Amino acid sequence: MKPILPAALVAAPLFAAHVFGQFIPGNLAVLRVGDGSTLLTSAASAVSIDQFSMSGTGQSPTYSVALPSTGSSAITLSGTASSEGALALSANGMYLTFGGFNAVSGTANVAGSSSATVNRAVGMLDAAGIYSLPVKSGTAFSGSDVRGAVTTDGTQFWMSGNGNSTTGGIWAESNGTEAQIYSGISNLRVLNIIDGNLAFSTGAGTTTRGAHVFSGLPTTTATPSQLFNAGSTASPYDFALNPAGNVAYLADDRSSGGIQRWEMVGGTWSLNYTLGTGGTLGARGLAVDWTGADPVLFAITAESSANRLIRIEDTGAGSSATTLATASVNTLFRGVDFSPIPEPQTYALFALGGAGLLFRLRRRA
Repeated sequence: MKPILPAALVAAPLFAAHVFGQFIPGNLAVLRVGDGSTLLTSAASAVSIDQFSMSGTGQSPTYSVALPSTGSSAITLSGTASSEGALALSANGMYLTFGGFNAVSGTANVAGSSSATVNRAVGMLDAAGIYSLPVKSGTAFSGSDVRGAVTTDGTQFWMSGNGNSTTGGIWAESNGTEAQIYSGISNLRVLNIIDGNLAFSTGAGTTTRGAHVFSGLPTTTATPSQLFNAGSTASPYDFALNPAGNVAYLADDRSSGGIQRWEMVGGTWSLNYTLGTGGTLGARGLAVDWTGADPVLFAITAESSANRLIRIEDTGAGSSATTLATASVNTLFRGVDFSPIPEPQTYALFALGGAGLLFRLRRRA
């Protein structure tokens, strides 16, 4: 959900961006895999987080953070594992997180590596673009990939991914302590925190495909309930619910997929319609701005090259997609969410700096 900013502080991040360069609330953050020069393969590939505007076609990033791909703090993704790279905004709106590998760029078959040699990890960025690696797991998702990572406030984390009943499922991580909290369904994909509850999507089974939710934010073994079944052939990825909890969107990456719109009426979820992406394939990454009269959707399409960041204003079943940006050669977009907000004390500092700058400019006039 898009963070809502205090009106008095709207100018503060604009000043900060002009002076320092950073993520700006009211924009989009997109995870990009690949450095543009190295061919994308199953080997570990470099990761960047790019910022784009919420409107305007043919965009280039307004701000970009290239994350470490060498050294002890490296965070990389497989260049060809399309299920990796979901990007999530923290519950408090201050951090971006994603799951990846603590492996240097070029590590062969990184998703198939043992966790004993390649840790699964959580990468995190704040509004100033400062990167940290708060989680390194030597147990979770061994021999497979980590796909999602979420946090409330940068201290407690949850990771989702593929793997067997011992190493897969969902893991809770905090201060070096980790626990597998769920492994009842395989092929888990994207994690989200929705109204204080941990939720996930899965592409497994014929009756379980869709979105599931736990009660609260479990740190020990727990059992979720299913929100809705997306269909026996669906391929669910990212998803979002409105604040009232009665409208949901689900990204489906099939060639016949798109973005499903679900509505709960009388306690029962029903599929209203599926929005097209403006191409022949569906979508994986998804973020929804619920603040206007009509929801505005931002999604990452599922092409294997030159995939797109798109915008759809949902005014009904015929709503069309506009392409905001297209991934360049030897790169792919993976996840999307809204840009993080600075910490409150940072806002105050930037606001004072902006006021001082305006005062000096007026004195010169």
